[in-house]
Amino acid sequence: MPRRPWRLQGTRVSRLEQCQLLTKRAERLEQLAPSLPWPSNLRMGVSVETQEYRSRIHALQRVPAAIRFLSLEPLLGPLGPPP
Repeated sequence: MPRRPWRLQGTRVSRLEQCQLLTKRAERLEQLAPSLPWPSNLRMGVSVETQEYRSRIHALQRVPAAIRFLSLEPLLGPLGPPP
């Protein structure tokens, strides 16, 4: 059987579908990113609730996903000025 680059709990993700993954563990994602395949149909995002968690944005910027996004909910406080 050919190796499938992405499996989500045993589910095969077709290249015709869009797959969106969201995490709060951006630092861990950044560590694993070089060893993971990054298909063009994968959207990778991080949650940022307050200014305290803005480091997740910088970690996501270093991940080679074709599409990156932020989830700002629940927005529990100000995020501060843009970096």
